[in-house]
Amino acid sequence: TIELLTANQALTFNPGMKAGLGVEAARCAIGKIVPPLESDRALKDDFAAVRRIVDDGTLIAAVRAATPGLV
Repeated sequence: TIELLTANQALTFNPGMKAGLGVEAARCAIGKIVPPLESDRALKDDFAAVRRIVDDGTLIAAVRAATPGLV
């Protein structure tokens, strides 16, 4: 979970960095439920939200939709 959040944050604040289709799909799915970290805040709710989309299959479904036949 923390790895997904930190990667999402890195790509959000470095728009020149290009990621693959699957990573972009994952980033989009995470971005729908977790706002960018622009100031200090507790991350407990962010971790829980990402964990939910991992556990319920939403994240992998987004990646699979963006990368047919690869995942």
